Amino acid sequence: FAQMALEDPRDRKLSRKALRHAMRGAIEASEIATGMLGYARTTDQTPHCDIRQVIHAALRLTHATGSEQGAEVEVSVPDGAFVQMRPLALQQVLVNLILNAKEAFQGSPGKIEISVDGSTWNTSDRLNQSHWKLRVCDNGPGIPEEVQSKLFSPRYTQQSSHAGSTGLGLAICKALIKEADGEIKVRSSAENGTAFTITLPARQDETGSRQRAA
Repeated sequence: FAQMALEDPRDRKLSRKALRHAMRGAIEASEIATGMLGYARTTDQTPHCDIRQVIHAALRLTHATGSEQGAEVEVSVPDGAFVQMRPLALQQVLVNLILNAKEAFQGSPGKIEISVDGSTWNTSDRLNQSHWKLRVCDNGPGIPEEVQSKLFSPRYTQQSSHAGSTGLGLAICKALIKEADGEIKVRSSAENGTAFTITLPARQDETGSRQRAA
């Protein structure tokens, strides 16, 4: 709306709409920042977290818990899904992915699905360790194939049809996940929307061994 208003500044109706849109964005950003600061103060910054709790905290911060916000949200998380990642770091990743999904709908009704399931993930230095897979999917218009390979690059900041803030935000997400010894991948098409899959190690118990994912 802002770009359209700049192209035709004499259109007062469009200008007012652009201002309202900008104000809503500023208020939402302020509320998210305030909420995350509060979460940081009240959350024990241990190196592991309950995925379900972090998902619901991210949904509250992004106002994505009801269809009135333009998106239907479905969450499916089994009991006992704990990962070896700082709570605030995982929340930052989820807030970014949820906001990107909402932006993809461009004001139209859409659906966001967040699911978690157990996984045995082989890596180069550890075999058959227990991990959890966290997926954030939307039925938006998808991300062009030529853009997908650049999404996690810090130098790529061009807006896509899917996200209002690709590039640096997703690069930070990847760095936070890598810090937790995890991995993030994206799969997207115009027909099926976009799916981000995050693989994270299960929480370590007191002996240092991995909690077994279901």
